[in-house]
Amino acid sequence: VMMTKQALDTEAIANVVDACAYTSLRKASRVATSIFDQATESLGLKSTQLSILVSAALHGPTTIRNLAEETVMDPSSLSRALPRLEEMGLIEKAVGTSRRSRTITVTEAGLAKIKEAVPVWQAVQAQMLKAVGPDEHKVLLGLLRRAITIDGYAAHRTHGPHSN
Repeated sequence: VMMTKQALDTEAIANVVDACAYTSLRKASRVATSIFDQATESLGLKSTQLSILVSAALHGPTTIRNLAEETVMDPSSLSRALPRLEEMGLIEKAVGTSRRSRTITVTEAGLAKIKEAVPVWQAVQAQMLKAVGPDEHKVLLGLLRRAITIDGYAAHRTHGPHSN
């Protein structure tokens, strides 16, 4: 049996969608990803790849599991993203402390790529800061960091120098 549009309470559904944090976060994430992907295109990287690379540099050498926690990615998604970084010579994977674990290390080329990316990242950050203003930017970052910990995912993690 097909439901017709008339059978839906479209006003109630619209109110739910308008108040839905998930929907708003996903939309904002897609916009931010698009902006950062355009900026990092000149580096030969997607923004997610750069994020993984930077996190690996800050926390490495590290295991895929730890890197997945730091990037808030599931390990299988992260594992699928790593081969491109490895092919580009930006990271190296090695057998870890057990046969099943893998250690990720950022190479000299990876560190050079991060150094090349810093002004690109700074330009996009300046664009984002200009769009929302410095006070709102601080509030936004605080709310986003809190949102990351809603399910307790990051509650066990300590905040490093990049978490102000």
